[in-house]
Amino acid sequence: MSGQVDPNDRFHAARRHSEIAIRRLRTIPEGGGRADLPDNPVFDCHRDHKGHYDIYGRMWWDQVAPTQTSWCTNVTRGRFAHPVQDRAITLREAMLLQTFPPTAELRGGVEAMALQVGNAAPGLLAQRIGEQIAAMEEVSRSGGAPVGLAVADAKIESSAYAFLVALHSLCSPFRCHSVGSVGVERVASYCVAISSRLWRARVAG
Repeated sequence: MSGQVDPNDRFHAARRHSEIAIRRLRTIPEGGGRADLPDNPVFDCHRDHKGHYDIYGRMWWDQVAPTQTSWCTNVTRGRFAHPVQDRAITLREAMLLQTFPPTAELRGGVEAMALQVGNAAPGLLAQRIGEQIAAMEEVSRSGGAPVGLAVADAKIESSAYAFLVALHSLCSPFRCHSVGSVGVERVASYCVAISSRLWRARVAG
């Protein structure tokens, strides 16, 4: 709960919330947000405002987590409330969503450490990209066509091109907790467009 600290893990420490913040959180169901708050309290800056519904947002147990930002332990800055407990997620929970190792450590004050988490690229995402690049390089060296493209008997010699195709192959099925499905789909679409242009250029040349 608010203010609690795991005696065995200093990064698994719940942010201390004000009484009014806790009362607000109690009214919000799993997956809910500021739209679920009663008329009183309500934020003056949000009166008659459509948008920013993730403020005071709770995460879900069974859905993709939101993008972890530098405010990932602050419920007033996004969907960073625990699914059922009346508190923001802890630094440790945010790190786990970013696929940090369970024993990873951070340095600095709370805000500085949250910034480190929010600015990090998920380790698992980097691993998956690396695996796809290695697989594409193997296909390239064997003279085969890139996975997912209906073009045969062509050899890929460009590492940049192989990377784009690999990233597309990765992003299509992959949903990273911290990047979120929308961001991944945008990256995948971008990779499709760029890789298609490169492929056409190579075939034409």
